Amino acid sequence: MYTRREFGALGALALGGRALPQRLAAQVDSSVGGVQIGVQTYSFRALPRSPGGDQSEAIIQAMTRCRIGDCELWSPMLEPVSGVGRDSSPDARQQARDELRRWRVETPLTHFEAIRDRFTAAGLTIYGFNYSFTDSFSDLEINRGFEI
Repeated sequence: MYTRREFGALGALALGGRALPQRLAAQVDSSVGGVQIGVQTYSFRALPRSPGGDQSEAIIQAMTRCRIGDCELWSPMLEPVSGVGRDSSPDARQQARDELRRWRVETPLTHFEAIRDRFTAAGLTIYGFNYSFTDSFSDLEINRGFEI
């Protein structure tokens, strides 16, 4: 079974031989005795981040090495790190919270689509996105979580 995007790419391949969809990468088979095994990416939280970036590439590499093909992606692993801790001043914590809120709401959806596409190209499937709401989330942040 192919998605519309895959079917269209296959059609283009048949016509012109130039378009090869990323989704045709070999899927990582992580079944054991017929049971599909996946991972919550929080398990990889200690992996390094790209400088000024997220942990998506480190997660992809770890999942590939572990031969785990399916995951629930934990949102903080894609978000910027503030460097502000619990011992920071209330003003510093609030400023960091406001910056994260702004990032969540203003980051284009294409940013997240590109991350998904990198997982797909590696043969990995994101089955869920763990975007855990708290009382501090604005309505815009909550809506954005559903869009992502």
